[in-house]
Amino acid sequence: MLSSSRRFFLFVPLVCFLLFSVPVRAAKIPDFRLPEVSSGKIIDTTNLRGQVVLINFWATWCGPCRKELPELDALYREYSGRGFTVIGISIDSVGRSRISAFVKGRGLSYPVVKGNSSLGRRYGGVSAIPASYLVGKDGEIIKKVRGYISGDRWRPYIDKALAR
Repeated sequence: MLSSSRRFFLFVPLVCFLLFSVPVRAAKIPDFRLPEVSSGKIIDTTNLRGQVVLINFWATWCGPCRKELPELDALYREYSGRGFTVIGISIDSVGRSRISAFVKGRGLSYPVVKGNSSLGRRYGGVSAIPASYLVGKDGEIIKKVRGYISGDRWRPYIDKALAR
């Protein structure tokens, strides 16, 4: 008969195996319906199923965001005909018209909406920007990134998501 300490040491690895080998379901993106800052067209994430979507929280005053925006625009232009889109979510406290002027001044071609703290909380708490979420065709979050990431570093993730 095994001693209680030996049973414990045999039991613990079995429990760990069972706990950590259970498949974890990926998180779905929180849906939203918000007007695009320039056109007023409603951006509804439920209509984006079947596409790969890069959601990017940013602000006009954020230096790393300003650096990232043209790279995201280049990705949008490169991949948009292949089932990919970018949605920018400005968390600025200024009105839509000021954000729209900023977007036009930067020549951004992807849709940008004005978010709020409630939307940020629904994405797990956007505590730092830029914050980006790559979403698969099924609406599940594939990759989360806090901070700046170059377009070149996004490409492998986008390519893989589009191939699924």
